[in-house]
Amino acid sequence: MLRAGRLSGWPRAPWPPDGPPSTRSGAGSPTSSSIRFTRTSASSTWRPKPGGATDGRPSTTRAPCARSPAHSPPTTGPSTACSRTCTPHSWRGCSPPLPFSQSRWPTSCGLPSYYGQPTFLVIALVAVAWWLIRREQMLAAGIALALATALKPQVVFMIPICLLVAGRFKAVVGWAGACAVLAALSAVALGPAGLASYWEALRLGQADVGHTFFTVAYLFGLHLGPATYAVLAVQGIACLYVAWSRREDLDIVFAAGLLGTLMVSIHLHQPDYSNLVLAAWLVLRGTPSLAHRLWFGVGIVTMQVLTLGQPVPQLLWDAGWLTILGVGGIKPRRESLSHDRSAEPAAEPVV
Repeated sequence: MLRAGRLSGWPRAPWPPDGPPSTRSGAGSPTSSSIRFTRTSASSTWRPKPGGATDGRPSTTRAPCARSPAHSPPTTGPSTACSRTCTPHSWRGCSPPLPFSQSRWPTSCGLPSYYGQPTFLVIALVAVAWWLIRREQMLAAGIALALATALKPQVVFMIPICLLVAGRFKAVVGWAGACAVLAALSAVALGPAGLASYWEALRLGQADVGHTFFTVAYLFGLHLGPATYAVLAVQGIACLYVAWSRREDLDIVFAAGLLGTLMVSIHLHQPDYSNLVLAAWLVLRGTPSLAHRLWFGVGIVTMQVLTLGQPVPQLLWDAGWLTILGVGGIKPRRESLSHDRSAEPAAEPVV
């Protein structure tokens, strides 16, 4: 349906939600030195400078950049080298009003639906898994979590591990079994040639360092070396410790899994951080302290900065929140504990 809409002239965004073409270094994509954008004063149109496309095709005009909020280019992805300092980081001369600037984060989360990103579907499946576990339907919860893993494993893979260390073994068994079935069906559907092509596509995709821009690898020059993996390992162990130490509270276990996945993954984009909305809601079901709630307010700011292509504040905020979850100070809801302890045998009366 989306392809039919594009062929019929459906308006599209100037560039994908993970950044302008100049930030991509994969096969067949222009590099940062091949395309530079400028804005003409008469037509207010973004167009490549001479020397445009690298694949021999004629250069095309970019989408208009009017001064109205509805036509302003999105502020997603790293900076693009542009004239008159009109980059995704600073749109001088075509800045939208302040209220629209504050709403760019939900806009950048919704735009991926146009490109087939299953962000909200993954969040919904994780929420369904949490809901089913609370009602002691462990195998069904594992199946829901497996579907989320099949759609986008890099944003949920720590959740089943956190459930494992928290003692929710039946849910993990259901997840593993459903994943095995989905993997077998996919292998049969693709065949040997399809699997080889799929593996090659994964290899080429991960070779693009742009996919690590919003991960811890950004702190090490987008390089996945020993130092990067050491930091990822430390953060992963800390996440599992939080899940184990707060294993009685299912809300915290899921929140630690959602947060820990983002802290350990090496392939992320801005929409993937939408997982933190569900994680924050789970924590707010309890009674976090005032300082904890204020930390959520700081997280709103770091989310906004993330849309400007600056991941460092968000990376630091994630580490701070994991520390807060590990320290504790959150009283879980009584109904949450009653559901978690409903399966425990009742104690014999003392005579």
